[in-house]
Amino acid sequence: MIYSSKSTKPLSQAMIEDILDDARTRNEKHGVTGILLYVDDVFLQVVEGNNDVVQQTMERIKSDKRHDSIKVIYESDTEGPLFCNWSMAYIDATPEQLSHWLELEGTSTLQAVINELEQSPERVPGLLLRILKTLA
Repeated sequence: MIYSSKSTKPLSQAMIEDILDDARTRNEKHGVTGILLYVDDVFLQVVEGNNDVVQQTMERIKSDKRHDSIKVIYESDTEGPLFCNWSMAYIDATPEQLSHWLELEGTSTLQAVINELEQSPERVPGLLLRILKTLA
C-alpha cells in the first residue's frame, strides 16, 4: 500500500528519527516492511506485509495526530515485499527526485507527483524499482 499524508507541523530531523524508531520496532514485531519519504511536510510511504497487518497499520497511522489528509494512492497484492531488507527505510527526497524517479521531467511539486501516481498507477512499479536502486 502506498499512501500520502500531510504533517500537521514541520518536523525536525530528530522528530523524524523518533517516528522511524517507533515504526521500525513495531514493523519488525509484525513483519511489516517499507519505506518512508518526507518531502515538503508531506509523507509518502510504502507499507508491505500481510494484508490484515497492513490494514491494522493503516488504522494506527490514521489515528496518529502528527499528520492528517491521509490518502491511499495505490494498493495491490504482490508476490513478496520489495523492501524486505528494511523494516522502514527512509529517504529524504526532493519533489524533483520523485519526479525524476517517475520519469516526469519538469514536475516540481509533490502534489503533481501524487496526482500522477493516482492517474497512472502503472508507473508505480517503476517508481519503486528506482527507489530501491537509490537505497542500494
